[in-house]
Amino acid sequence: MKNPSRFLILALMISSLLLIFPAMAQETKPCEQCGMTVDATGQTRFNIVDVNGTRHYACCPICALRMTKTYGQLNITTFCDWNGPSYPITINVKQYGSVVDISPSSSLIILGGGCTKNRIVYNSAAADTLLAPPNNGTSKWLSPLTNATVLANATRIGIAQAALQYGGGVPSECEQCGMTVDATGQARFRILDANGTTHIACCPVCALRMLKTYGQLAITSYCDYYGPSYPITINAKEYGTDVTIAPPNTLIVLGGGCTKNRIVYNATAADALLAPPNNGTSRWLSPLSNDTVAANSTRIDVVQAALQYGGGVPSPSPNPTSSPTPIQTASPSPTQTPYPTQDPTPTANPTPSTTATQSPAPTQSPTTAFSPNPSATPTPISTTPTPAPTKTPLVETPTPTPHASPAVEESINAPLYVGIAGVVIAAVSIGTVAFLKLRRK
Repeated sequence: MKNPSRFLILALMISSLLLIFPAMAQETKPCEQCGMTVDATGQTRFNIVDVNGTRHYACCPICALRMTKTYGQLNITTFCDWNGPSYPITINVKQYGSVVDISPSSSLIILGGGCTKNRIVYNSAAADTLLAPPNNGTSKWLSPLTNATVLANATRIGIAQAALQYGGGVPSECEQCGMTVDATGQARFRILDANGTTHIACCPVCALRMLKTYGQLAITSYCDYYGPSYPITINAKEYGTDVTIAPPNTLIVLGGGCTKNRIVYNATAADALLAPPNNGTSRWLSPLSNDTVAANSTRIDVVQAALQYGGGVPSPSPNPTSSPTPIQTASPSPTQTPYPTQDPTPTANPTPSTTATQSPAPTQSPTTAFSPNPSATPTPISTTPTPAPTKTPLVETPTPTPHASPAVEESINAPLYVGIAGVVIAAVSIGTVAFLKLRRK
């Protein structure tokens, strides 16, 4: 072998090319929904796989969910835009968005006003930090192509709502009564259990009856009279014993069946919904459940309804082991429930405007600015950045530690480092060739 150095140089050059080519293979991809360029960082942000195992590419969480209309079922693996890959988010979408499994269930989507501004975060605390100065919606985990600033009051929606809205949904059965629930009815009640799985109900009563099965539910709904711009959130735990409602004056109207049961923001909304010419009907209801309702239908608050239909957790006796005297056991008060014995006096009067439940309503929210005419109903929530529906405290998550995983950051930039290594090796090879030529001279 006359000149073994040549073979050494050739081997070095080949190895450098082998290192460079994988880095070049991380080429950009077009977003399948809007056509926007998705670079290597953007591709790492969303790993989207259909039921056949084929990977798809999207530039933002909305474009990712819009693919559900095409493929029907998707498994999306992503991470918090503020905390990074150490806070993973998984979304398993089925039936065109009607059924969703979300982990964690507290995850939110921020509608910033376009693909470069849409964000996905681990929970409301991460959303607050991401949108507050000096971040203003930007993050080191985002590609430069999508790292635009976002307004602090940008609309936030739950992933279950977004999956149905952008996936389209398909008619599904109510889990309690078997009634068909179309996409409009599913949007009316988005129900998540403690594991982040969605459930479908046709009316507020069927929704609360699920507490007997799952024990804990987060229900996102809206006023049947005012529409989606007046959201209602119900977080019920311990089979209806522990309930948090926003707004607190929310009422359920027991119309006499699933197609007649209603949920309203307050007594004012109930009066307007049940009075002529509405008679319990609303443009926000599905045609499958838009029957007329009697003006004197029973109204109950959500706390009462949750305990009544959820069953509740029996409270232990104050002294279960001592003093089992006849006085304690003979008293009927512990066994009495307030629901069957409570006279629905506010609804006994056929004129809803005089009911006792109406007094606190005008001091809350802008509902007093609306007349009973449905044409005065506000616009849907997609145009009103109301932060209220975004709080889903059903599953408490640890307070995220921003930028908690430098090691994962290194893995994201691995293709770049590999490319740099290849270039360095190539430069060394060229330098070696030049050195050997000078040595021969």
